Amino acid sequence: PEARQQLLDQGRALARIRHPNIVQVLGADEHDGMVGLKMELVEGRSLGNVLEDQGLLDAREASLVGRQLCAALGALHEAGVPYRPVSLLNVIREPGGGVRLMGLCADTDQADLAPEVEAGKTPGPGAEIYALGALLLRMTTGSFPAPDDTGQLPEPWLACLNTATADDPAHRYETPARFAKGLTQAVRRPSSPIEARGQIQHAGHPVQDVGLQFGQAGLVAHSMPCTPRPADSSSPNIDGPEALAGKKAKKLGDCQW
Repeated sequence: PEARQQLLDQGRALARIRHPNIVQVLGADEHDGMVGLKMELVEGRSLGNVLEDQGLLDAREASLVGRQLCAALGALHEAGVPYRPVSLLNVIREPGGGVRLMGLCADTDQADLAPEVEAGKTPGPGAEIYALGALLLRMTTGSFPAPDDTGQLPEPWLACLNTATADDPAHRYETPARFAKGLTQAVRRPSSPIEARGQIQHAGHPVQDVGLQFGQAGLVAHSMPCTPRPADSSSPNIDGPEALAGKKAKKLGDCQW
């Protein structure tokens, strides 16, 4: 009875969530001692099936998947839904590339459990981050822990996932939002080695990072010095980041964010 009530409460909590990366629960009820959930029908395949058919993902594509799942986990936390480990079986990838987490269909037998969960401790948000980091390693290297030979995967990507899967929860990302930021930075392509260092000075002028990214292509606008145009100048100032952003936006206006 206690387990049925818990499932019923979680189902009703999920029914109040409207999020693009979570399979919608439309209702939850009990009949003849059994809990039933009404869920939306989602077109797509599990990540496990996707990997079987298409092979491993590159870091940029996996980062997009991971950021969507971080958003889903964040929404679950806000709704008070308890620990839900992600796995290759409880994530659906839609034909357009979006992913959806089945919040009440987590199969812990197929998930990579954090050490504290294996030890029987009460899991916190760090346990979900661990499971997601392990999932992303499986998607890009084929196994967890990652093999010694990781091919052409960027070092920042591997470092990001090593942080997510640290044995000590205190050494992992604190929240899904922080993990999502780490995933974004791990695959970002700086326009120059100087820009990658963050603080940039050019000819005595501070440089502002425009940082425009368009869809999966991840196109980043070059940072350029903010040199104001003299008031009496007749030539247009095309060197500032605002002008560059405008040019990029016009040229790539059809791309999705």
